[in-house]
Amino acid sequence: MTGGLVYVGSSTGVVAALDASNGTTRWSVEGVWDNNSSPAVAKGVVYVGSAYGQSGRIYAIRAGTGKVLWSTSTGDAVESSPAVANGVVYVGCLNHDVYAVDASTGSILWSYTTGSDVVSSPAVANGRVYVGSSYPDGTLYAFGSVNGRQG
Repeated sequence: MTGGLVYVGSSTGVVAALDASNGTTRWSVEGVWDNNSSPAVAKGVVYVGSAYGQSGRIYAIRAGTGKVLWSTSTGDAVESSPAVANGVVYVGCLNHDVYAVDASTGSILWSYTTGSDVVSSPAVANGRVYVGSSYPDGTLYAFGSVNGRQG
């Protein structure tokens, strides 16, 4: 929640901003299919992943208006919730990849292929990004020297 609004997604393809005090819909965006990840909000922008068909996407949506600022293909479903730090959005995908995406432009800064699906949500702490992969890999990955542009 931020600014009195709660941001939610659904498997029906809708991301919405709801008034936290009375539950009325302030805005909604359709076409963000199968967004199983929870939205993250940073600097007035809502970031959410989707499983849009066979090609997952990350969306950036203006928090106050619902205007889609950009969307970027990840090549497969985004099941993890995004983490946002230092101007970078981090997500994991079912194609085994972890992505670092420029929060302003949607450009992919880097990606790393793990040993299995990445459905866990990345965590950012002390200049590092941490994310786990699923069975059978089952590994916790740590990416260092994260300053907003490097992985």
